Amino acid sequence: MTLSIEAMLNAATISAGPFSQAVSIDVDSVVTEVQGVLLDGDDTRPVGHMSAREPGRHVRVRSSDIASLGVRQGVTVTIDSVAYTVTSIEPDSTGQTKLFLRLA
Repeated sequence: MTLSIEAMLNAATISAGPFSQAVSIDVDSVVTEVQGVLLDGDDTRPVGHMSAREPGRHVRVRSSDIASLGVRQGVTVTIDSVAYTVTSIEPDSTGQTKLFLRLA
């Protein structure tokens, strides 16, 4: 599989960028730590011919880091000692997945 330049840059930003931080994901009492970037919903995405704001807090992680973990709605994610519940999951075409969160 060949990655686009955008996908490679996105992956590098998550794994080693200045905003990257530890994200603990608890799936069925098995806790795995990955790197991610926590965002507060100020991200935009295309919707038809318009752009829309992302609703609420979410963390971007590399899709490959969570592919085998079984992440689903209701899973607990901990970032900076704050526990969140995953409310929805949105993979994209650049190798990232957005986990939308609410406080647990």
